[in-house]
Amino acid sequence: MHRWLSGIAGLVGVVVFLLTIAYGPAGSPTPTALVGMSPAAAQTPTAAPGEPFYLKAIDHDKAKRGGTLRLAAHGPPSMFDIYASGTIANVGAQAPMYDLLVRMDPRDPKLPIIPSLATSWTISADGMTYTFQLRKGVKFHDGTDFTADDVKATFDRIVFPPPGLISLRILPIKETGARDRYTVVMKLSEPRDSYTFLASLAGGWNVITSKKALDKYKGDLRQVDNFPGTGPFMYKTRTTESWEMVRNPNYWNPHVPYVDRIIQVWLKAWTPELAAALLGNQVDWAMWLDPSAYQKVKATANMSGLIWQAPNLAAWIGFNNEREPFNNVRVRRALHLALDQDAIGKIVQQFDPTVQLTDHLPPPYGKGYEDLIKEHPYAAATREKAIAEAKRLMADAGYANGISKTFNFVVRESPQNRQLAAYAQAEWERLLGVKTQLEVVQVSTMVDRQVAGTFDIISHAACLGGADLSATIRSCYSINKATGKKADSNFTNFRNSEFDKVLDRFSVEVDLQRKIQLGRQLNQILNAEVPATALLSSGRAYGWHNYVKGLPTVGGNSDYNTYQWDFVWLDK
Repeated sequence: MHRWLSGIAGLVGVVVFLLTIAYGPAGSPTPTALVGMSPAAAQTPTAAPGEPFYLKAIDHDKAKRGGTLRLAAHGPPSMFDIYASGTIANVGAQAPMYDLLVRMDPRDPKLPIIPSLATSWTISADGMTYTFQLRKGVKFHDGTDFTADDVKATFDRIVFPPPGLISLRILPIKETGARDRYTVVMKLSEPRDSYTFLASLAGGWNVITSKKALDKYKGDLRQVDNFPGTGPFMYKTRTTESWEMVRNPNYWNPHVPYVDRIIQVWLKAWTPELAAALLGNQVDWAMWLDPSAYQKVKATANMSGLIWQAPNLAAWIGFNNEREPFNNVRVRRALHLALDQDAIGKIVQQFDPTVQLTDHLPPPYGKGYEDLIKEHPYAAATREKAIAEAKRLMADAGYANGISKTFNFVVRESPQNRQLAAYAQAEWERLLGVKTQLEVVQVSTMVDRQVAGTFDIISHAACLGGADLSATIRSCYSINKATGKKADSNFTNFRNSEFDKVLDRFSVEVDLQRKIQLGRQLNQILNAEVPATALLSSGRAYGWHNYVKGLPTVGGNSDYNTYQWDFVWLDK
């Protein structure tokens, strides 16, 4: 049996393998595909033996207290059920009001998992049962006590959503039980190494709320903007312009938060307005800067910038595989071949400096940019061949003269999505006689449309990733084994029995070489079936004024886990 204690460096578990992969653009941090444990050199923060762990800011002893942290947030969200959300408009805005069971260390993403509402945990010898000891004396913002029943209710909502509701997370949990008031037992549905499972729990979307609230609203939190949390900040006011939160005076961590108030100002990602607000000191920190703004931040005295990679499987254009004619693989492949995929990447790079052409799955399962750009259909030298093949496929599908129907093309409001969609629209009509009508929607509304499947084509079809690549692939392209139904993040409605069988083997394989071979089989099936196109890896470019202290100096492979803001302070 393995026990995590706050005074022990690193996580305890069987080290399987760590496979480092590089699929981001030059100069960006290297994402990590986790096949096993975190780096052995990583050190956990320590506490005195027998004492619970409490997070503190970098330079805690020098930290100033008070002030208002002004954040440029991507929003507003169209609803508030974070478990059913696939947008930063929710997790970015709502995370400060909540805690996780365990969390990534926000001060350095390369450190191991640290306690949050769980103070310690044990793992059974077969790795299939996790027992968590919970922090005592914690209260929700409505004054009710936090207990094991709340953890069970939360993860039941995530893993087994009630009828009519969705969850965009897949976790390999068979059962969550409350052994007593402050002990939670999780039984896994299939094997995972300890780091991968704990890091999955630490995903920023898995916030803990109260059983009382989940029972009251029957798990449906879409219209509840203040469902109870235990987090460092409490709800104050929300308008169409901003969301204000104030310091939780009864927070269980006596050291944090440092600032008195957070104001999240709604500013659209990658826009000139966002850049102007940050560079003009109207906000202290901003997410998702365009390339020009990011370079200005890096060149400005007393400002800093950082790029995070995203762990998502990013298909920027998805086809509804259940609707005609997109249920025909020849049509899907023709539409894919008609687009200059490298040109698509360059279109999006105008707005997002981290974007690059990629495969369906990251290396070593798929190929990276340098390999893809040399071969058909991505190489410039094979462009005419790709177009000719696209026309032949359309003819074989019975559409040699195009299609008379005009198809609905739902497009996220972000500027790069709009330009990308306009390019695809023009090329499909010019080369193949396929006409589309663009429908631009707000990001949260787009997620609703993705899940409902009320589209012919959609941009974009990226689904959220995390530490567990197997779960990410399953959520994007397969069924949710917990419910037996299509995964709620399988926005393209892709179904392939061979793919599902290989994925089942991939999910539980611990031998590195066999896992790589299975992953490559999955990638080959996706390349043959083409459920989506415009495959682009991406990240997020951030900027802030240097009086904001405590932020990490290196990016990790997911920024979704860093928005509680309990670890920063203002030096002004």
